[in-house]
Amino acid sequence: QLIRLRRENSAIREGDYVSVDVQNPNVLSYIRKSRDKSVLVVLNMTASDQAVSLDSVAAGKQVTSLASAGTEMTLKEIRQRAFGVLVAELK
Repeated sequence: QLIRLRRENSAIREGDYVSVDVQNPNVLSYIRKSRDKSVLVVLNMTASDQAVSLDSVAAGKQVTSLASAGTEMTLKEIRQRAFGVLVAELK
């Protein structure tokens, strides 16, 4: 599924990299931005649940999950279970 997303989505393949929630050392979160698309990637790198702040990223945007596992989401925060993954399009 992730390989298909990479093949079909220009932002994932060649978009600019922007870090998100850099204060959280347990979660790797970033946005890949191309001219026409923005994709949010959030990876919980730990064996415990984690919360990721999206305040600065999702303000005024719609978040549409493209692939996820163990993720609960609102426009302000993502809660991920242990080793959870989220790939979402921002519109």
